[in-house]
Amino acid sequence: RLYGSSENSQHSGSFGSFPGSTSPARSAERVYAMAATGTAAATGHSGEATSMPPGADVGKNGQHTMQQLQPMLMQQEQLRDRCAGLEKALAEHAREQEQEIAKLRVAIDEKIEAATTRLGTALTAQIDMQHNSLRNELCILQETLQQSEASYVAEHANLSDGIRSQINTLQDASLAAATVFSRCASWKIHHFKNRLAALLQVSQEGASFRSPKFSVNALPDMHMELQMSACETDVLIPLPGAQSLPVPGSCSLQLWVPTGLQLAFRVTLGTGDASVSYRFEHKFVDEAANQIEQVCFQMPNLCQLDQVWNRSTDTLEVAFELLEFRCRPVRVDCRPLEHGPPEVADEEIDEMTVVRSATCEALLHERVRCELQAMRNRSVRRIEWRLEGCSRLLELCRVGETVDSPVFAAAGLERIQLHFYPRGNDTGTSEGPRPACALYISGPSRTTLRGTLWVGSNSRQLEHYFQHKGEAGGRSKFGPLETQLDCNDAIMLALEIVDVESDLPDINGSLCLREVGSVAGAAHGGRVPGTKNTAGTQPVHGTRGSLRVRRRDPSKTEELVKCVSLPTLDARHQHLPIMKSRRRGGIS
Repeated sequence: RLYGSSENSQHSGSFGSFPGSTSPARSAERVYAMAATGTAAATGHSGEATSMPPGADVGKNGQHTMQQLQPMLMQQEQLRDRCAGLEKALAEHAREQEQEIAKLRVAIDEKIEAATTRLGTALTAQIDMQHNSLRNELCILQETLQQSEASYVAEHANLSDGIRSQINTLQDASLAAATVFSRCASWKIHHFKNRLAALLQVSQEGASFRSPKFSVNALPDMHMELQMSACETDVLIPLPGAQSLPVPGSCSLQLWVPTGLQLAFRVTLGTGDASVSYRFEHKFVDEAANQIEQVCFQMPNLCQLDQVWNRSTDTLEVAFELLEFRCRPVRVDCRPLEHGPPEVADEEIDEMTVVRSATCEALLHERVRCELQAMRNRSVRRIEWRLEGCSRLLELCRVGETVDSPVFAAAGLERIQLHFYPRGNDTGTSEGPRPACALYISGPSRTTLRGTLWVGSNSRQLEHYFQHKGEAGGRSKFGPLETQLDCNDAIMLALEIVDVESDLPDINGSLCLREVGSVAGAAHGGRVPGTKNTAGTQPVHGTRGSLRVRRRDPSKTEELVKCVSLPTLDARHQHLPIMKSRRRGGIS
């Protein structure tokens, strides 16, 4: 191994070459072998030294050869030491190379890692940038899609609303065409006992029935709701196989009408002689401005249920009759005339509104009849209203609840009504268990009434100006009702009218100057001397005239006819003067 290296192969020629050997190492091994053989032969045959064999020269040659090989062996040792040093140097060099390689590997790994990090960061930034750009594009696309979808939904909603509006318009038009001549609607409730019993089993506070929707005189849909108050304990509904239920007391009616209508109508509960009929006038306006579709009008305590319930047929009938209506103004689209002058571009389009109203002949007859009745009753000065069963009334009545009298006419006024509060109308104060009763009166608008109110034997003076229709005025503190009842458990309420004044509608107009010779001049006796005979009027801007008329009590005036009774005069040719005089005061 040692001499086979490239470094020691240079010294192979300095050693002798032995027969049969190809290298100095092999020659040295052969010499060692021969020397060993000679030594052994000399030791084994020491006793026979006198007689040496002929090959004794070989040992000497071996020793001689060993002596010659000593320098070679020394060189070999030196070479071995040198090789060991070289091996150590090579090992050190290899370790250094390995360390440098390791350092290079670490540096390369760090560079690779740094390059990879930079590349990854760059790629990540590029990917994030592309991702953000794609996300922004996606957001833009989504917003565009949402806007498109919203616009499509809005357009679809508009189209649906338009189609629905047209359908409703067509339905309303068809309904209006079908009901244009109808004025009455009748609602008949069948199987009333069983339906009422089912409602009372759920709650004995009362029951309510709702009618189907109906339309009269081409008006929008409306409906009625029949309400019955708390049950009476002394009247029961006999039910087969079930416990008897108490019958509700008074009946009230609600009318639901679209907002904006002004109606005069009559409702009738029951049929035949036992029916009850009332006439109402109301303007259905949403006072809270909630833009609701329908407004309710309450008609409380119209009658008792037993009075209108037909037990033989187990039905209850409610009739609605329209007497007069007035709709809200409707705007009409104004189109320019085809052959008219050209319109100014900045000028606003003209506006035109139409109002639909109608009055039936029955209402006109009723109004004429009321006027005639008021004229017939103009001499009526005292109205009495007798209430019976006041103890029962006090048991059921609370403070602030009223009992209304029938509508009557007196002193030339129509639609007067008394309102009696058995327990008073002052709900803010507590007057103990026996509060004082109150009596009020309602009358027509723009009317002043002076008179006296009576509750039993107690009287209070009254003077009130009714500014609005249905406004009430009166007096309270008439004393407890319990102390004023007669032996028949009744009370007499009365109204004595002393004086009545009514303000008629004002007549307003602008002032005009008329020239002589006009119609006004002719009315004053013709042409005035010294003036021109010209006709025409000239308005006076900034001036206005108002004519106010007041109708007083007709009982204050009387007609007197004075005749001439002188014998020398012919009474047939004398004009009889007509004079009017006041009862209180002079001649007017």
